[in-house]
Amino acid sequence: MKRTDFARIFLICILVALALFATFGSKSQVETNILKAVLKDKTLLELASRDSSRVSVIFEGEDIESVKEEFYERLDKKYLKKEPTEGLFEVWQKYPNNFLSSAKIKKLENKEYDTLVDESLQMLYSPMGVALVPLSEDPFMFFTDYVLSLKESSAYGKDNVLTLNLDKNAADSPNIQKNINGEVRKIIQTQKELSSKDTQIHLAGALIHSWTTSSKSILEINIICLLATAMVICLCKFYFNSIKIIAPIATGIGLGILCGYLVTVLVFPSVHILTFVFSTTLIGICLDYFLHFYIEKDLSKIFKTLTISVLTTICAFSVLFLSDIALLKQIAIFTSSGLLAVYFFVILFCPQINTKTKDLKILKPPAAFVLALCIVAALGLFRLKFNDDIRAMYTPPKKLAAAEKLLNSGVPTFALAKAADFESLMQKEEELAILLEGSKYVSLSKFVPSASRQWENQKLIKEFHQEKLGLYAAFLDDKQREKLLAGVQTEILDKSEFPYLNDFLASTEEGAASIVIIKNARELPDIEGVEYIKPSEEISKIMKTSREKCLSLLAPAFAAIFIFLALIYKPKTALQLVLPSLLGVLFAFGILGVLGQGINLFHVLAAFLIIGFSLDYSIFRVSGLKNSKDAVLISCATSAFSFILLSFTSFKLISSLGLTVAAGLLSSYIFSLLLISEKSEQETESANSGKSFSESADLASP
Repeated sequence: MKRTDFARIFLICILVALALFATFGSKSQVETNILKAVLKDKTLLELASRDSSRVSVIFEGEDIESVKEEFYERLDKKYLKKEPTEGLFEVWQKYPNNFLSSAKIKKLENKEYDTLVDESLQMLYSPMGVALVPLSEDPFMFFTDYVLSLKESSAYGKDNVLTLNLDKNAADSPNIQKNINGEVRKIIQTQKELSSKDTQIHLAGALIHSWTTSSKSILEINIICLLATAMVICLCKFYFNSIKIIAPIATGIGLGILCGYLVTVLVFPSVHILTFVFSTTLIGICLDYFLHFYIEKDLSKIFKTLTISVLTTICAFSVLFLSDIALLKQIAIFTSSGLLAVYFFVILFCPQINTKTKDLKILKPPAAFVLALCIVAALGLFRLKFNDDIRAMYTPPKKLAAAEKLLNSGVPTFALAKAADFESLMQKEEELAILLEGSKYVSLSKFVPSASRQWENQKLIKEFHQEKLGLYAAFLDDKQREKLLAGVQTEILDKSEFPYLNDFLASTEEGAASIVIIKNARELPDIEGVEYIKPSEEISKIMKTSREKCLSLLAPAFAAIFIFLALIYKPKTALQLVLPSLLGVLFAFGILGVLGQGINLFHVLAAFLIIGFSLDYSIFRVSGLKNSKDAVLISCATSAFSFILLSFTSFKLISSLGLTVAAGLLSSYIFSLLLISEKSEQETESANSGKSFSESADLASP
């Protein structure tokens, strides 16, 4: 058996083993939460997820309540449910004397009994006043006042707003994303059906933004894929006068993506969706491998150059594995294994197809034009700035932006309270609530006060009744008065009776922890055991750290590539190979500076894509092969065309990635034309004629 046949069988066995493991032995899933790409802190992830798992339905016009009720009735209500302030009356009415608003507590403690009587009379005789429990149980309507105070001080409580929250217990179910998308689609459909001239319905919230953006992006990317595929077919028809090579190219690239996924699944418990975005984009350089194979028609001629190209690209991306960011490690593994799979497919399985190629005349651009562009880009480098704000990576559609402005919800601050047990935790929240007076906030202790607070409320009400009940409650009979004056203690509301307990509790290794959502607080009081977190600011800090780490890996990547190439070629030639990539990255960043775009983590990741593509161009150009220039030009044209199309997408993250890579690819290709001279190519061709990899004679044989 030839070594080539053995290599083919061995590769097939590896792929089958990986496929079997991924199918039966791996529980890995595709992660779609972008925040999990860079965040490791469980608490911050939890807080960010809570802030991004809400839908607000805003009603404007006449008869809002009936439309609001009909809207909610039409929803599926499996994963998205009403805010915790809804549906709690049945729980609270069992303990009417256990609940007091902060304003009533203060007046009861200060013995402002006459003021309390006046306020109660106003509520009692008000045309809009409605007692939520019988007056025989709560003659001063303290419980009614408590319920009303919840809406007034709630961070999201508005009469014209229906707030839906993602059920925390269902958030980790296997098909949650698919099911949520279905419910969001139903919400949008219901909005269209119930909106009229008399009633306008607006939607806000991260889930609406996510669904709208992803739906539009999927459509745009599908169109881009069709256009890019059409261009590849047209180029193949034009240059090769045949489209037969499309089938092996598609098969090889598909195999690379599959192999990259299987190996990544083998290493990581979940694969992030951004890994697919970046890695499958880079595997597009494999088109270059196929073009060289079908243009030269002799694998032995391109074996060494093809091998060096693969190894240098893998070398560049292997540096990402040194990072402590899981996303970068996944990109390194996915890309490296995918490129290797395509490489082995080309040298072991790629079929020979007879084609007639055309001679392309490649003209170098005028030096003055290139110099002018370089000067502009250099000036842009001086204007370069960094922008790691996560909010800057997304520009909402006008309708959604208007809805958010109408809601005026602002960016919340989360207070993470920790204590030894649940009772101490509620007391900690109540201490915080006193200092947050005047601010809007939502806390668990509002719905489930501490046991000590509930006992104290009963005591305050009993003392008040003994002082003022006689003159006030003439509408009560003697038996009812005696019962109230006796102040018989009722039971304490236990946390187990509160149906939304898990929506407020936070994960902690020991003790108990809860989350308080605060809006419009002027000052955040300093309390032991309470930590304040603004997710957007914290995420931006982590994005900055990740960007700095990734940026610091660029220099080691270029150094490793240069050393590797210097061992194969002369140091001077190695420098000529690396310079176009380096200048391409600098040019792309310079263009971003000219356009006023701030550099973020994803721009830096785009720099690694530029390195992967442009190194391939330079290495094949310096190979001295007769038709290598044509293959490089076609590969660059197709890749640049795809990324230019991406730059026109509505999703800012994807469009900025497309612009950066397109600018880097085109400039690095032009720099390779200028820096890699004909003399260098001839010298390399002469050197190649006298040496080759020892395996090439066997592996490259038919």
